[in-house]
Parts: sequence; C-alpha cells; structure tokens
Amino acid sequence: MTKIYEALEQAGQARTDDTGPLEPFQPSEATLYSGAPKMEGRMIGLYHTISSLLPSHRGKIIQFIGSRRGEGTSTLVRELANVSTLNLGKSVLLLDADHYHFSLSNRIGVTPRYTWEELLLANRPVTEALCSVGTAGLHISQIIVPAVLEAPQFPEALSELKNDFDLILIDSPPATMSPDGIALAAEADGVILVVEAECTRWQVAGSVRDDIAKQGGNLLGVVFNRRRYHIPPFVYKRL
Repeated sequence: MTKIYEALEQAGQARTDDTGPLEPFQPSEATLYSGAPKMEGRMIGLYHTISSLLPSHRGKIIQFIGSRRGEGTSTLVRELANVSTLNLGKSVLLLDADHYHFSLSNRIGVTPRYTWEELLLANRPVTEALCSVGTAGLHISQIIVPAVLEAPQFPEALSELKNDFDLILIDSPPATMSPDGIALAAEADGVILVVEAECTRWQVAGSVRDDIAKQGGNLLGVVFNRRRYHIPPFVYKRL
C-alpha cells in the first residue's frame, strides 16, 4: 500500500483533542485535520501543526490543493484564514489561484483593481493587487497561474510578501481539473493535499501526491476533510 493510502486509513481512526494542537507528523504519513466538529479548535490545531513543520519559515506560503472539485478546499482555506486573524492575531494573505471560479473572491465579494500579471509587466509592486477584507490583518488577491509563472519577477514578488504577512494561503484549482495548482507547487513552502473522506479514491490522491513531488513541491501532509461520523461525535471521545 502507498503512504497516501496509509494516511487515509490512519485518518479514519484518528482521535484528537478539540482544542489542542495536532501532533507533528512525517510528510504524507498522517493527516493534519480530520474534519471533526468545532471548526475553530481544529483550525487552531492546523495552524500550530503547520508551524511545527516549518519552524524556521517566516511568512509561510502554504498551498492547498484537492484532486477534484467539491472537496472543500476553498472553505478550509477561508476558515483557516479567519481563525488565524481573529483568534491568533496573525496577518494573512489569501491568494485565489483558481481563476476558473475564483471561489474565495466571489464568496467574500471582492474583486481586486489590478491583476498580478498587469503589475508585474509594468514593474509595479504586487501589493497594489491586494484587497483588505473586513477582518483586521486579512487581505485577498487573485492570480492567474499560467500568466504569473511566465513573469520572471513572480518568485521574488511572492517572496517579498512574506515580510508583510505571517501566512500566505493559496487556494488552488483541483489537480484533475487543471494543471495550474501542480505548476505552482514549487513556489510554496509547503503543500497540503485536501482529500474528501469516503469519496476520493486513494489512487487518485496518490497520483496527485506524486505529481506534487515531481514538480518539486514540499508535501506537508493530507487534510482528511468532511469526515463523516457514523456514531455521535461524543462517543468517539470515549473510544
């Protein structure tokens, strides 16, 4: 069995505290988040787990990617951003990289005035493409991956934003729908693969994992999202 399959099996048996941080793990060998109730506590745990895996990184760039649409990737990114700003006092930049839908931007109701590619082409700072969201410390921007990857200034511009934000979260299009997310993997400090519990086939998730590695991405682990509790959650705590 592949390591990604082992990760899914472990996720089905995982039991974690609702408020404490999740235990650090080896890449691809455990899950970051099991999709249990009490989203706030889980997101705090997810943030601390990411920090433990990348302790020396300031202004961490974390990419979230699923294998197919509907796995809850955008929701997970949005919730982590909200909790990181509201509960942990962190400055967060959301990069909406799914230009086929721009789910995050549309949900928040924000459309940046400039695109990254326009600013990079004109040698202007990409900060002009950032929009402040109501929550203090939270910003959002949109990128069209093929266009920005063709700009030689893109890696440096992305790196410079790490001086302004504690966390840069990239919401990517599903890997089986577009190659854009995989192409972007090497630009992130860490990549998190989102898997919908009991729906995504492990062979598909394993293929995405392999593609991330081939692209040079640093796969931190798997988020086992939308886990279904077939018995009441309080019972799990007593098992």
